[in-house]
Amino acid sequence: MKRIIIISVLIFYETISISAQSLQRIHDEIIQSAAYIYYFKMIDSIRYRESGTGFLIGYTNPDTSKTCILLITNKHVLPNPEDSRIITVKIPYQLRTKNTFKEFNIEIYDKNNRLSNYVKFHKDKNTDIVAIIITPQYMAINPYPSCLHYSCLLRKSEFQEHHISVGSDIFIIGYPSNIYDERTASPIVRLGTIASYPTNDFYFNKLSLNKDPTLPNPLDGFLVDGSVFGGSSGSMILLKTMYELTDPQKFTFVKQGIIILGIISRNIRTEKDGSLDIGIAFSSDAILEVIEEFKYIFNED
Repeated sequence: MKRIIIISVLIFYETISISAQSLQRIHDEIIQSAAYIYYFKMIDSIRYRESGTGFLIGYTNPDTSKTCILLITNKHVLPNPEDSRIITVKIPYQLRTKNTFKEFNIEIYDKNNRLSNYVKFHKDKNTDIVAIIITPQYMAINPYPSCLHYSCLLRKSEFQEHHISVGSDIFIIGYPSNIYDERTASPIVRLGTIASYPTNDFYFNKLSLNKDPTLPNPLDGFLVDGSVFGGSSGSMILLKTMYELTDPQKFTFVKQGIIILGIISRNIRTEKDGSLDIGIAFSSDAILEVIEEFKYIFNED
């Protein structure tokens, strides 16, 4: 009799685990919010492709109902004006029931190599985030925005109520090593873990800074345990658990929705130029700080 009870309990909890994981799928609007970014530059008469990742965020002004579409990525993903004045962006796109992609150019610098008014870098030079208004280009291909809303960006002060801390599972969505489906430009979805306290700034120790003085210190964000390769820069970081089990006995879940925790910047490398599989992530707070730089445009009629 005891053996039967134990088996029943195990089956019950296994069912909870399977059902919970089935609720943690990636929604179409997440995939369609990813952006593959690239440009070409010349070195010794040889043409090279440089690439990275970004993601789209929609902002609607509550006063004017004006919608802006923003491309969020890292500063270092963008070219220097000497290399290229434009970037090209591919985004996954659904035409009726067919998955495909759209591609368009964005001018980062004008003919005088001055930064466009529609490009804003984070004020802190060590915070590797840039936001670009791409509303005209995006609306030309998709008049009905399907990208993620800025309300998905979760501030650090809200992490505790969502049970987010060290060890929380995350999705990292981007284009590592230029890998994507040629027909759809769909990004690669990978798993990771928050590796440092996400609610506090991270301070690298002196030994780490001596090895790599380019580390952002302090880091307005957190470290992640997950393979971060070239091309991953600019990947969005999502909380894996989109549903929270509230009552195991009644088998009920509460939908948390899509939660963006931050953006991947780069990995940490060893002295021998090997990867530690530890990535540097900037917080959603830092992303929102850049978005707020566009208030003068958001308030226009």
